[in-house]
This record gives sequence, structure tokens and C-alpha cells, in this order.
Amino acid sequence: MSSAATGSGVQPAVSAGQPLEQPSTVADPATPRIDLIETPDDIVILAELPGYEKDDIVLEALDQQVRIFAEREEDDLEEGQPHVRERLLRVERTVFLPAAVDIEDADASFEKGICRIEIPKIEESRAHRIGFH
Repeated sequence: MSSAATGSGVQPAVSAGQPLEQPSTVADPATPRIDLIETPDDIVILAELPGYEKDDIVLEALDQQVRIFAEREEDDLEEGQPHVRERLLRVERTVFLPAAVDIEDADASFEKGICRIEIPKIEESRAHRIGFH
């Protein structure tokens, strides 16, 4: 089965009892898994980034979007020929936020492979009735 057939860009390790295929050389970033939580005061994004260090991660915000990008160097291999290399070197995801936020007061932390981004919500403008004199 080719990577084009799976549509994922990643070649399967085993294909119906056939020998292992060559490792994938696709460099496209994959998408990290996230939880998006809205509290009364904040939007919280929890992104799984196992195998990355804090210095590997770039967080960018624009309007009501947050872009999460992480890239790490390829590890030195143990002696021998690898049959499967599926650990990701690059991941990227843009998260669309469900409410108006104050990006200037956003805060992020990284612990045990989880990137936590907390962004305070702002009160959205509400229409006010204007009376006649």
C-alpha cells in the first residue's frame, strides 16, 4: 500500500503480511492532538507535544487564532538499519478560538509533553439602546 493510497503521507509499517516498507521520508508536519476548553474567564488549549523540548516550540497568535508549531532535530540512530521511523520531527496546528480573547495577556507553559496555553477572554461589545430626548 502506498502512502498516496492511505492519504496520510505516512507509509504503513506492515502491509498484509508483506515485509516492512522503507521508512517514510515525508517532511510535512503532522497535527498535534489538542483539548480546547472554554471557562467563564479563559480559553485553555492543551496540546500534546511528546518528544519535544520547550525551545522546539513556537506559539503565534493573530486575532482569534493560535498557531502551534514544533520542530526537533532527528535523533542519532542506534547501530543498525531502521525498519520503521514514525516519530515526528515537525508538528503544526492552527486553533480557531471560540470567543474574543486578550492575546497580550496570554500565558503558556510546557510540562511532561503537554503545552498549556491560557488566554483570557474579553467582554464582547454589546449593542446598547440609544434613547431619544
